[in-house]
Amino acid sequence: MGLGYVPQEPFRVDGQDSLFQRRQYRGTARRRGVGNAAQSRARGEWGERIACRWYEQHGYVVVARNVRVGKGEIDFIATRLDVVVIGEVKARASETFGSPAEAMTQHKQRTVRRAGVEWARANNIAYWQLRFDLVCIVGTRIEVLPNAF
Repeated sequence: MGLGYVPQEPFRVDGQDSLFQRRQYRGTARRRGVGNAAQSRARGEWGERIACRWYEQHGYVVVARNVRVGKGEIDFIATRLDVVVIGEVKARASETFGSPAEAMTQHKQRTVRRAGVEWARANNIAYWQLRFDLVCIVGTRIEVLPNAF
């Protein structure tokens, strides 16, 4: 055998399994401490229920929840007199990673605003006043920011 010798057969020690030369582990590593997507989704749904209950206790009628319009989603729509409230809910277990209001980026605001206007056009809400509220829930504390964006 010289320096440039290439064996015809794959190199394998006698008695080894054929799995020896393949990848043993598939997929990505699990992240720890980030949280579970199912828990996050459940907290979001819980926050939406709390927000809708708050609006109903303050004289609003919740018309719809989780409305998909175009590329956006509206968490809830509530009405009172001639005001239509397009609501976005941000629920967090704690303020470890910042307040929920800080999570409402300009891109998210634009997406919710466009979805709200599209919904109003589709439902002939021309003479009603549209208001975009942000509901921040941290733990069990609720804070409603009317005309947030």
